[in-house]
Order: sequence, then structure tokens, then C-alpha cells
Amino acid sequence: MKYLILSIFCLLPFLDAKVIINEIMYNPLGNGNNDEFVEIYNDSEFEVDLNGWGISDGSEIDRLENYPGSPSLLLKAHSYCLIMDSSYPDGSSQYENLIPDTVLRVVIEDGSFGSYGLSNSVPENIILYDSDDNIIDSHIYVIDQEKGISEERYDIAENSLWYNSLIYNGTPGFKNSVSQKDYDLALYLLDFNTEADIDSVYYLNYYLKNEGLKEAAGFSSEIKLDDIVVASENYDTSLAPGDSISISEEINFSVSGEHQLQLDLIYELDENPENNSFDSLIFVSYPPLSLILNEFMKKPISGNSEWFELTNISDDSLKLSDFYYSDSSSDTLQILSDSFLAKGEYFVIAAKETIFEEYGELDSGRVEVNSKFPALSDEDALFIYDRSGRVIDSLLFNDNWEEENGKSIEKINPLFNSDLIENWAVSVDSGTPGKVNSVFQQIGAEANSNSIKLPEKLISPNGDGKKDNLVINYEFDSPFVYLTAFVYNIKGQRIAEILNNDYRSAKGSIVWNCVEKAEHKVAMGAYLLYLKVKESNGKMHEYKKPFYVIK
Repeated sequence: MKYLILSIFCLLPFLDAKVIINEIMYNPLGNGNNDEFVEIYNDSEFEVDLNGWGISDGSEIDRLENYPGSPSLLLKAHSYCLIMDSSYPDGSSQYENLIPDTVLRVVIEDGSFGSYGLSNSVPENIILYDSDDNIIDSHIYVIDQEKGISEERYDIAENSLWYNSLIYNGTPGFKNSVSQKDYDLALYLLDFNTEADIDSVYYLNYYLKNEGLKEAAGFSSEIKLDDIVVASENYDTSLAPGDSISISEEINFSVSGEHQLQLDLIYELDENPENNSFDSLIFVSYPPLSLILNEFMKKPISGNSEWFELTNISDDSLKLSDFYYSDSSSDTLQILSDSFLAKGEYFVIAAKETIFEEYGELDSGRVEVNSKFPALSDEDALFIYDRSGRVIDSLLFNDNWEEENGKSIEKINPLFNSDLIENWAVSVDSGTPGKVNSVFQQIGAEANSNSIKLPEKLISPNGDGKKDNLVINYEFDSPFVYLTAFVYNIKGQRIAEILNNDYRSAKGSIVWNCVEKAEHKVAMGAYLLYLKVKESNGKMHEYKKPFYVIK
């Protein structure tokens, strides 16, 4: 009776031992006759003797034999064994820099796996037998890998999940590239937006998840904008397997245009750095009235080109290809030039090459000719957008300018609003593309708080482009105001109504073109500007400002 008990006791390690098929290389990078392999793993606490064991493709069983120079077929607990073709030791060195020295190598007894080697075109069932020809494990591999990619088991505990290896040559003798790692923190983005608004808070929301088998601690994150660190955080917490932590970082974009945003998870123990980083281009919108409309030609002489001029009134250089334009009915067109426009510089977009003949001093680097240029007409409009679709500037054409053919319409000062007709005038010449406008007029000093200023009190509306308009600067401590502006002659007669209780911003400029009610220029003489201002709280102000019209 005691002998029976002893025999059962000796069998217990083998009954508890679990050996599995873990990886199959059926289409190696090297010689297919030498470099096929099957990897098995001893997932138990006991050593297993592989004497008499076999591997099969379903047609014949190939018995395992000692690898040259290896005295044993004993597979240690929690260890890998690499079953190799019998021709590998003398015919190849494909895996010599990959296989750890601790891995048991064995070869099959004949010259190929199964009948003709592992098939590259037909799935085969790989079967592992013990010395009594009991089936220990099996797997049917799938034909969907490219050459040099093995098929790896994801989970040692069960046999249903197999994936293509993530690296060439597979992972002979070490943990599968697709297997769950002991230490693996992953970074995931939430509600990511590739666009941001200038001078507004942008929230980068993400979470870190422990996808490893062991607890993770001692990690940090870092955010870079154009390779400059803008935020970083060290985490004192530890994450159990499967747990996650959510983070929201605030980023302030102060420079418009395209930026490279990079988010990195830093964890020294991480075995899978592929899921630790994220990078993307972010487009930061431009502020309104940065690249503005400054001049346009919509009634050229027959055969000549329509065109419009842009200028940069911001303090930063603007990348032109970040901007688009259209009229009210055409498709939106991108400015093709990749150059930058500095503050105060001009850029012209034209319909025809003839613009270079019409205006001989044009800088070709500051002119773009586009055959798809939208046809400009009365009651049409022009829009300037940035890449985010935000309208940066716009202009509704008006036939009240009554320009002659061959003369452009110019803005009196680039800083004036484009949408007010009184801020534009017919060019003195045929146009000034790429140059200061012929009707340009200085705004002068800004008004003080709660005040009205006339930069010029001597006005000369003779069409020479110099002091042709009366400019009125105003500023009030109010969210908005209602403005009334009348002009009286020396007899006290009201000759012009510039504004009548118009809703306006609390700071700005008003332009009067010196045209009275009868639709002709005012005569020489002294005049009085009367202004009434109503603030948002109802408070009223009245001003009387004399000025003079000269030749």
C-alpha cells in the first residue's frame, strides 16, 4: 500500500504541469527550411522532462531531440523552450542575437516540421504531444502575416487570443510582444480638438490607465508646445492594474498659426512605450482685424485685372497660407503663398497677370495671381478667413462710391473698420497696390477717456488724397454708446448728418467725407461739428468742435 501512495505522490508534479504553445513562426525572414520555429512555455511550478515529446502539423509527429551541445531536455518552471528545425544549428544564425541564454533549445528529429515544413499558404494545426502521445496543446495559425512576423499568444491562461507579433523575427525565447506586460501605463486623449482660439484657455483632457499586470507608481506627464515644455506634473498616487486617473491641463496659446503639441507619459518601468506619447498639429485662430482688406479694384479698364490688397495691422508676422478668401457666392480659396507678412506690409491677390503691366513697380513676391479669383461686382462682398473658418475681416461693396473705371477703392486708414462705407474713398490715381493708399490719412492721437478729438482741424477735400476727410476720434468708459454727429455752417444751418443715434463701440473713429446733404463737397469756410453721446447707463455728453475747410 505504501508503494502505491509513493507512486501517486511522484506523479503529482506532472499532473499539475501545464505546457502551452506560445508562438509560431511559419514564414521567417531567413531561409524557410532552417528558420521556422515553435515556442512552448512551461506555465507551472514544476520542471517538465520533454523526452519523447513531439510536435505535429496534423500529418506526422516529429519527436523532440537535444539541441547540439545541450545535454538536457528538461524544461524549467515558468520557462520557454524553442523548438527549431534540425537544420538550424548548422544552417542559420537568424535568431542568435535574440534568444536569451537561459532558454531551452531543442530540435525536431527530421528535416522539416510535419510533412513539408510549416505552410505559408494554408493554415495548419500545430499539435503538442507528451511522451505518451497525449495532446497537451494545439493551435491553428492564420495566414495573414507578412514575412518575418510570427503569430503570438496573448494570454498564457487561455488559448483563444492570438495576434501577429509587433516586431520582425517575433519574440523567440522571451515574452510575446502582444502579451499583457507587467508594467504598462497607457495614455489616452479625451475630446481632443485640433483647433484653439487665440488668447483663450485650451483644455487638454486625457487619462492614464494601468494596463499592466502589476501596480504602477512613480510616473509623470509632460506637455510640449513646439518642443518647449509648457506643463508637467509628477503623480504621487499609485495605480492598481486596470485603474486610471483623469487629467485636465490648461494651455494658453498666445501666438496664432500652426503649432506642434506633444504629450508624453514618463514611466521608467514601462515595457510598452508605444502607448506613452501623443503628438498632433494644433491650429490657433487669428484675432479679428489682423490681416485686413485695404484696397480693391472691382471696375478695371477692359482687359485689365480685378484685384484686392491685404495688409497686416497686427503686431506679429502672419503666415499667408493660414488665410482664405471668397466673395459672397464663390468657393473659398486659400492664399497659396507660404511666406510671412510682417506688420505694415501689403499683399495683393489678382485675377490676371496683367496686373504686373498695369503697375510696374509691384514686388512679385507680394502678389498672387489666381485664375479662380472671384468676380467682384456691386452689391457683392469680400471675406477673409483663417484656417479655422473664422471671419477675420469683411467688406460689403456699395455703389455709392461711384468710382470710375480703372480706379480702385482705398481705405482711408488701415485701422478703420472695413464695413463702414465712410472709411473708404476712390483712389486719387489708378490705385496703389503694394503701397500706401493715395487717400491715406493719419488718425492722430487717441482720444482720452470720455472725450472727442479731431486730429486735423484743417480739411482739404479736393481729391488729392491729403486731408480729404474729417476724422473724429472718440473714447468713453462704457460698454457701448449711441452717437449723433451733425455738421453746421457758419450761419447755423445743418448741412450734414454723419450719425443719428447710431449704436457704436465705446472707442473708435468716425470719418466724414465732407459731402453735404446736396451730395456735393462743402465749400471753403468755417464749420462746427456737433456731437451728442449717450452712454449705456443713460448718461449724456455734448460736444462742439470747430474745423475749417480749405483748398
